[in-house]
Amino acid sequence: MWLDADRSDPFEQGDIMTRRLLMTIFIAILVRASNAPAQEGGVTYHCNNSILTLLPELRNAPAPGWLKPGMRLVWYQAAATIPEGRFGNMVPDPKGRWHDPATGMNFRLDDAQGPSGHGYTQLDVIAVHDDVVAVDVITYGRNGMGDEVHIILTDAITTPPGYCGDWWVNPNVLDRHLDINGPGVRSARVPYKLDGTNYNSFWLSTITSDGSTSTFTDIKSGLNLHGGIAAKSKSAYVKLNGVSTPIGGKTGLALSTFRGSRQLQIPWAGTALPASIANLHKLHFRGARTCTVPGSPPLPINYIGEISIIGRGMDFLQAKRDAAIDLGNGFRQSEPTVNMVSGCNQLTPLAIPPEHLARLQVGQILDRDPVTKIVTQVSFVGRNRTGRDVVELTLSQGEGMFHAVYVYDRTTGLLAGQAIVDPAAFTRLDYVVTGTE
Repeated sequence: MWLDADRSDPFEQGDIMTRRLLMTIFIAILVRASNAPAQEGGVTYHCNNSILTLLPELRNAPAPGWLKPGMRLVWYQAAATIPEGRFGNMVPDPKGRWHDPATGMNFRLDDAQGPSGHGYTQLDVIAVHDDVVAVDVITYGRNGMGDEVHIILTDAITTPPGYCGDWWVNPNVLDRHLDINGPGVRSARVPYKLDGTNYNSFWLSTITSDGSTSTFTDIKSGLNLHGGIAAKSKSAYVKLNGVSTPIGGKTGLALSTFRGSRQLQIPWAGTALPASIANLHKLHFRGARTCTVPGSPPLPINYIGEISIIGRGMDFLQAKRDAAIDLGNGFRQSEPTVNMVSGCNQLTPLAIPPEHLARLQVGQILDRDPVTKIVTQVSFVGRNRTGRDVVELTLSQGEGMFHAVYVYDRTTGLLAGQAIVDPAAFTRLDYVVTGTE
């Protein structure tokens, strides 16, 4: 969580982070897009560049020596909003009880919200090159107080290799700039203990009238060990029954703590991109988003979208996913565009080499994640109910919990469909690929 000097209020970033989390009960990684071209096949950078304000040398720095394709890094994250008063917002409403004589308008006062949530952000390193690193990002929210998780955000980072947003920096560059001090900025070399390991860390603190940040970065590796942010939004004051009353004030709090890294054992790691996506430009899909409330019949809504290839690296693709709920009669509710990267150093890419799909067996476990407790395994091999010859990979913590199914065509290796089931939210998303360009 580095100081972002590109904003008039750098701590507003923390408030945005908290709101994105709390609207959907999750922590979201903040990613800022920049369109600086990489040199490999038209790939564009999509990353948080705020760290360059403090360490501009990172723009041309190499990746840390420990960073390898197929690595997984995980951070635990949590956030909360603390309202200042009872009321969160004042909204124009002709039937509202509060009347402003100056404008002649009526308003209603909405109650303040104080939501919170926690979960994990998982980074899978897909490709590492001299001018670009590609990272797949999944954020898992935790249901209630238990260990059950569900996917609430997917994203992708394509970044110059010397840094990756709030997650890591080239340690050699960091070592040359360990004494950063000035108005509102303090730093020091301090010991930091995490999970029984003692680190020599770089502590960086920023303070303004509206909030503060604090981060601990391992000097040896450049990994962000822990970060916290507090962002205050000032109240507006109105008179209610003659009493000056705060409206909308709140404090957003968020933290992030490193939970571990490891090398995934992916059967097809290091292989070339399958021929089925060599000339792929678009992948169209259609399905249904279904809500099932106990005691009521399922309510399916048409779901359509496409995945567009927007860049190509030596061993990965850069893509974007656009989808919408089709309400009929020409009405559609679009979802936010999702950034994607795909390559063979990934457990669930857009395509898996067919020769590797042919070797998979039902029940075969590809990965057990020690942090999220998610198991990736082969759940089906053969012809599905549509008659298509497929392999299905399922990510789940266990029976009856959240799970995601990736369906692959055994002939081409291309993704043929997906199902995402979240019992806690009574929702299910199913779609099949209907065509390619």
